[in-house]
Amino acid sequence: MRDNLVHINNYEKIIDSDKKTITLQIDKILLRKLHMVCKETNRNKSQLVNDILNNALEHIPIK
Repeated sequence: MRDNLVHINNYEKIIDSDKKTITLQIDKILLRKLHMVCKETNRNKSQLVNDILNNALEHIPIK
């Protein structure tokens, strides 16, 4: 399972925007799954990754 971890390497702010840029390093199997889900749901990778991260972060308690 460790091979399927998503590593966040870089996080930087885009000037004059509230959007952020994240560089993700993922393995080939996970990337293929991401492509398949994008095709099935008719969303681009950016939208899908954003939705996945938002959903995951909602379940993490903030102290």
